[in-house]
Amino acid sequence: MTTKAFRFIVNGKVQGVGYRAFTQHLARKLGLVGFVRNEADGSVTGVAEGTVEALNTLFKRLEVGPPSAAVRSVDLTRSGPTGLTAFEVRR
Repeated sequence: MTTKAFRFIVNGKVQGVGYRAFTQHLARKLGLVGFVRNEADGSVTGVAEGTVEALNTLFKRLEVGPPSAAVRSVDLTRSGPTGLTAFEVRR
């Protein structure tokens, strides 16, 4: 089983709508490790590491987000391993 890691940047109405908790819940359910955090520019960023199948599922769901979000775009770039053992929300 090959693991990959990607950094994601989500733009739109994604702060103050439960987006980080949504991402953490889904990532943990999929067995991913990494983190998610709010940025000063209003975006949400993070790194997710795990199987390609689990990452693809996460990224498809990030494009929609929780019901109160309005996602405009999700940008992905390859990343190095996280070194984490769980998926956490960072502040």
